[in-house]
Amino acid sequence: MSPTSRGELAGASAAGARTTTSCVVEGEVVEVLGGYGLAHVRALDGSTYGLTRETPGVSFADLREGQRVRVEVAHKFNRVLRALLIE
Repeated sequence: MSPTSRGELAGASAAGARTTTSCVVEGEVVEVLGGYGLAHVRALDGSTYGLTRETPGVSFADLREGQRVRVEVAHKFNRVLRALLIE
């Protein structure tokens, strides 16, 4: 992730900063399945998103249940484009 996009992700509002193709939401890591390389994030609106070892912006090894993250989500298919730990 470039420093510019990291700054944009970090500065977005919790309610969801909308662009034409994606939005940024905050949520909590509710499950980390290390053996599968998958973590689930529950957003403030109740939506659940998946992070993988390949998700840009976060080190999968550093993810723990209860951590707060900010994720950029593509509107099409609700796919996570990148994530950032905020706690």
